[in-house]
Amino acid sequence: MEVPLTYPCSTCDAVFATKSERDSHIRRICQSFVTVTDLNGTITRIERINGKLTCSNCGKHYIRSDNLISHWNRCQIMQETQGSS
Repeated sequence: MEVPLTYPCSTCDAVFATKSERDSHIRRICQSFVTVTDLNGTITRIERINGKLTCSNCGKHYIRSDNLISHWNRCQIMQETQGSS
């Protein structure tokens, strides 16, 4: 009998049937911080507080780290554009 593969979370006790389910869980729940780099090369660490990651530029909240990173990059460009007006 073949044992099914499982994918455990390295942070909590959750176990998933697929790698993509585990990775999604980590992005939504267990990733405690995200590091982002601004247009000047400055690295910023954004901590998850009460389950949410908050953009340090505009205060918008995200649950998933990939959504925050995508927003943060656009937000940087918007602030740069508005600052030079």
